[in-house]
Amino acid sequence: MTHTRLFDLIEFESLMTPDDYAADMTKNAEVVREMHDSAILTEEEQSAFAAAVQHHGGTVYAAAMTADFCGDSAMNLPLLYRIADEVEGVEVRVFRQDDQPAIKARLAAEGYKRIPVIVFFDADGEEIGRFMERPKAARPRVKEWWTGKPDPAVLAMARKTDQAEALAKTFIEDMKPWYKDGLWRESAAEWIRILRE
Repeated sequence: MTHTRLFDLIEFESLMTPDDYAADMTKNAEVVREMHDSAILTEEEQSAFAAAVQHHGGTVYAAAMTADFCGDSAMNLPLLYRIADEVEGVEVRVFRQDDQPAIKARLAAEGYKRIPVIVFFDADGEEIGRFMERPKAARPRVKEWWTGKPDPAVLAMARKTDQAEALAKTFIEDMKPWYKDGLWRESAAEWIRILRE
């Protein structure tokens, strides 16, 4: 699939840094901080990301579209932040989907309707690839977890927001060990594959 060039729509530098976004979050900021403190890269992952950065001209940009409530963002973005902390040449910026409606609409039109969407760019601003929502290995766990539970969006529409909030909070708490015990390796592997293509 050919992707639109999102740099025509946004200026990367005008987006929030991970620290600015964390300071501005209205939900899940403490979860993101905890997960960032826990996120690690293996030596192999560090080497693979460093090689990918060199392959792409010495800089890889990652722009992440998110929302404060998103559990998948709270799990995956801290690892992305850790990569930027530890791999020279990786720069990350974050934006809320509702703050960039034109980009949200373009991504949705191209099939990227769930968040986070992480768009990787090379040193020349050419898009390398995209990641959406969660690693493939997480999907069976998520599907099993939600089996028999009400959809939070339906609960919110029915104004059962306290129940929706409680369910979402429980889901996020249950996801933490999944990522700490192996799903971060899956996210990293998928991102490395994207950067090698």
